[in-house]
Amino acid sequence: MEKAGWLFGVVEQTIPHCFIKRDLFGCIDAIAIKGSLCIGLQITSRSNMMARVNKAQGLPVFEQIVAALPFYVIGTDIADGAPRFKGYRVEVDTHWEEMP
Repeated sequence: MEKAGWLFGVVEQTIPHCFIKRDLFGCIDAIAIKGSLCIGLQITSRSNMMARVNKAQGLPVFEQIVAALPFYVIGTDIADGAPRFKGYRVEVDTHWEEMP
């Protein structure tokens, strides 16, 4: 994302001494900004994307989150020795929109 001109910042916290990860609002690992656009990102393995979507959509605050900023789940894996990324915008319902 940074190569494409996005300002990227990790907002996920690691709780000291127990290595537990805590996402912002329960679902956001990072924030990215480009121009006037700000998006929330959940970054996971490609095989775990649907579980992360279901978790986010089940949060009591999820409707407020997506009303304020677009929310994307980014899945990663390795193919032929190189990283691959797939991203989808997640809405309150089950609608997915592929990330450009």
